[in-house]
Amino acid sequence: MLSMCTMGFFTLVLSGPPQLTFQLLSREDVAVGRYIQEKLPQDAYILVGDRHNNPVTMLGNRKVLMTFSGWYNLYDANWATTLANRSAMLGGQEGADGLMRQYGLNYAAFDQGEVASGEANLDYYNQHYGLVYNLNGWYIFDLQHAPGSASPNQ
Repeated sequence: MLSMCTMGFFTLVLSGPPQLTFQLLSREDVAVGRYIQEKLPQDAYILVGDRHNNPVTMLGNRKVLMTFSGWYNLYDANWATTLANRSAMLGGQEGADGLMRQYGLNYAAFDQGEVASGEANLDYYNQHYGLVYNLNGWYIFDLQHAPGSASPNQ
């Protein structure tokens, strides 16, 4: 028993102080959060994906339709409908444009991971809305402007 304690002590001494190695947000995440704070209007209403560590919600300081669905208790009694509608809108499914108008959304923000997983349909957004931010795997679309039209936030 004493030898195990001694070994444990020397292991701790030789390995140095403990280091935290997790990272909640990347530099790219922080950059998109900063962009939203600085460039999007205060009354922006943003469609975002299902991430608990979404920089749009953490740093953007703007209203979002729904964040991480695991926090369902934060939403009204229709959270399941809102969740299904959010999936339809992000995925560019039939009726997505009407749902975005119904909710009053004016921006959509998602990253390459959400595109790769199929949660967000980048082709749909590129065809229908003005891209205002495309950097380091993050995309922000102005839902009030068509592709190629002048958006005040470019």
